[in-house]
Amino acid sequence: MLVPIRVLVNGIGTIGKRVAHAVSLQPDMVLVGVSSPRPSLGVLSSLSRGGVLEGVPFYVRGASPSLFEERGVRVGGVLEDLLGSGRVDVVVDAAPGGEGLRNRDELYSRYGVRAVFQGGEPAAVAELTFSPFFNYGDAFGRRYVRVPSCNTTGILRVVSALSSLGELREVFVVIARRAADPADRKGARLNALSLDGGVPSHHASDVRTVLPWLNVFTVAVKVPTTLAHLHVARVRLGGRLSRGDVIEALESHRRIVVAGGEFEATPDLLEFFRDRRLRGDMYEVAVLEDSVHVDGEYATLSYVVHQEAVVIPENIDAVRAMFLGGDPEAGMEATDSSLGVTRGRLAPRRALVAARQS
Repeated sequence: MLVPIRVLVNGIGTIGKRVAHAVSLQPDMVLVGVSSPRPSLGVLSSLSRGGVLEGVPFYVRGASPSLFEERGVRVGGVLEDLLGSGRVDVVVDAAPGGEGLRNRDELYSRYGVRAVFQGGEPAAVAELTFSPFFNYGDAFGRRYVRVPSCNTTGILRVVSALSSLGELREVFVVIARRAADPADRKGARLNALSLDGGVPSHHASDVRTVLPWLNVFTVAVKVPTTLAHLHVARVRLGGRLSRGDVIEALESHRRIVVAGGEFEATPDLLEFFRDRRLRGDMYEVAVLEDSVHVDGEYATLSYVVHQEAVVIPENIDAVRAMFLGGDPEAGMEATDSSLGVTRGRLAPRRALVAARQS
């Protein structure tokens, strides 16, 4: 039996607490601990009795342990001591954007610990920007790997699905980008729409860190919602295809679901998953079936990306790929089966009828 990969999660915000929980579900990984420099409400609620990370060892950095202990968090030690002990194989760095680069230079490099970074960090933070659908094998043996942002992850999955139909000649994506996460107090303006960065948005160049050959152009608009992102993609394919071909390629692809007519908007999808998963996490990219249109070489579709959860499977894949390598499908299947990630069609009415008939 293989020795489990020993994982520390540094940063227990929106992504970090989800990654930590996902690591705890992996048969070939062990969650050594979690760390945060600040006793935020999210940290306290996750680690407290009944929290999703209850009982997980907590390590402090840059703050007095008493700041946490007086709030009911049992401190297991200091982060630097743990990293220097040889008991950590890899850190999943989920610190706020920009802190990961500093953590690499001040901590991970110093103690010789590998790390997985998030999309809020510049691509230069790592040796590889990772997508299990395109460069799984390239991650093996790397010291530093970066998982791209939620929006980039969504685009890469859809591009991977449609590439099975032939050459992708052009990809144009408009992103209606949620202004803030539900727990954030910043960024969400009630009565404003604004461009997110310039034109093109940074997502196109981020996609090209994985697929440098791809002709991709993106525009992003911040919208006053916290639930999820909505993408509208227009893709030029190398040949004439039917709408059925496109839907079949999407339905059969890992981590993509096609949402039937019952699903008309982002709240419909998020409510569906709230009834089925912890926190309502939607790991899948959800394509709205009624939005799929094919005109000659062009396919147009809309899909929903849940910014809080979509990158979690790729983080787990990255850890596994760095240490174990192997077959990408086998690695992704291990991740997906542990998290209950699905593919195919979402059609709750049909599922209800089938359940009643069985």
